[in-house]
Amino acid sequence: MWFAMKMSSVVVVGLAQCCNASSEPAMSSPARSSAPAPAASPAAPAKPTTPADAKPSDAKASQSKGVLDFTLTDIDGQPYDLAQHKGKVVMLVNVASKCGLRPQYAALQKLNEEYKDQGLVVIGLPCNDFLEQEPGTEAEIKAFCSSTYGVSFPMMSKVTIKGASRSPIYQFIIDQPAPIGDGKEPSWNFTKFIVNRDGKLVERVEPRTSPTDEKVVARIKALLSEKPSTPADAPKPDAKSPAPATPAPGASPAAPKK
Repeated sequence: MWFAMKMSSVVVVGLAQCCNASSEPAMSSPARSSAPAPAASPAAPAKPTTPADAKPSDAKASQSKGVLDFTLTDIDGQPYDLAQHKGKVVMLVNVASKCGLRPQYAALQKLNEEYKDQGLVVIGLPCNDFLEQEPGTEAEIKAFCSSTYGVSFPMMSKVTIKGASRSPIYQFIIDQPAPIGDGKEPSWNFTKFIVNRDGKLVERVEPRTSPTDEKVVARIKALLSEKPSTPADAPKPDAKSPAPATPAPGASPAAPKK
């Protein structure tokens, strides 16, 4: 009897301890610090880099190009580099063998003959854009100009002046500021453009004005009298090596290095 009561007491005490243990709050993990983390230093802004192969825009490239930097095709089908005429006065003329203004071929030939030794070059550029007045082949154009007007100045193959497919040289010309281009295409055959000794387009002569008009001739003579200016970026000659220093009188020459 006593033993049974003793065991009951042990059971009751065990249950009480179990209940007390279950009622204790569970151990929580240590609370994290609520202090804000130090702000990270802002990254230094990246410096802009220029690609090694960066090239100027087409607009800038076009501005830096000159009319004598173009290579055309001559009437015999060969490349014709206009740069060979840098330093001279050049007249570019779009010509047509069937045009009513074709007698200007004779005036162009006369002008070229009279002033070529002073540095003038007349260049004919056949064009079929105006009422198809230059329909022949290059061989036919060459034969006509030679036999009819005795043309000896350089003649090119046909060029296109009007529309989106115009030749690059004429696109360059009409892109020049007024009064040379200003976006205006040549209005007809035998429009003359004059280039000075520095390779700059300086005069536009309209079709009906003869190449031998006194004002045109006066302008050409004035341009021929000018000397080409020296480019600002022309390479300078290498500086001469300094002469070796002369030893002072009585000074012993330095011993050669071993």
